[in-house]
Amino acid sequence: MQRLAPEAWIINYANPAGMVTEAVIRRFPDARFIGLCDMPTGLQWAIGRLLRVDYRRIALDYAGINHGGWVSRVLLDGEDVTARLRRWAAALGPVASLLPLGEQTGTVRLFRQHGMVPDPYLRYYYYKDQILKKLLRAERTRAEFLIERVQQLYRHYADVAGQEQPVLKEHRGHPAHSDLASQVIAAMAANRPTRFVIQQRGAGAVRHLPPEEAAQFPAIVDGSGWTPIPQPALPRKEAELIARIKASETLNVRAAMEGDRSLAVEAAELNPLGAPRPLAGKVVDELLAAHRKYLPQFA
Repeated sequence: MQRLAPEAWIINYANPAGMVTEAVIRRFPDARFIGLCDMPTGLQWAIGRLLRVDYRRIALDYAGINHGGWVSRVLLDGEDVTARLRRWAAALGPVASLLPLGEQTGTVRLFRQHGMVPDPYLRYYYYKDQILKKLLRAERTRAEFLIERVQQLYRHYADVAGQEQPVLKEHRGHPAHSDLASQVIAAMAANRPTRFVIQQRGAGAVRHLPPEEAAQFPAIVDGSGWTPIPQPALPRKEAELIARIKASETLNVRAAMEGDRSLAVEAAELNPLGAPRPLAGKVVDELLAAHRKYLPQFA
């Protein structure tokens, strides 16, 4: 792309988005690249529903990485409404799971405990044992569910594709999911400065992470690219967890780029959801064997 279309940008949705971003900026430091995840947009949408406003009026102060960060401040038309949301969360009691922010196990509970809105994926780290028990009781894995669900969606899309005015009755995720990438592209094409939560080199925006590595944070996006918005420092405990997850991801990226099994084992051991070295090594070896044809660098 740098040779054939040097002025073009890559807007990436592909997972694992944070590690994809890390790999790109390591291999191509000057790449015109922005990584995206719809999870912060999903939080905006959920908060917008709670406040009964269009989610695009909501802005987040977010510090962390993809699928691992905290919203320290919520803005509505530039006004800080975080305290208002804290009062709402404190008053919820057991009905939290019925409301938009509570659709993911533990999200509202974490908000109450930490005073910040969590990326919903943090529930896997803070409620690991409870979630693992639930997953082990399930009749199928998350991957099996998603494969079936995506196939169902594709069949639905094919059914309505021939309609003069297609009406999509099924979707995955929140309604704002599909808008994010197009909104980023529009801001760049029209040179209209707009705030988004993106993934790129942290450049000091997330204080507890190395500035040269990929992070997830708010930035102003326009025709010239992106400008990071420095974020407040996270409390020590929350920052340490995010830093450990990030260190594990960075080791994984290095392992993939260098074909180094020992780095992959170290990454699996370091991850807060990982296991001690003997088991970590076994897991890595089984994954390398299962995906051998896609990972020739480990041969």
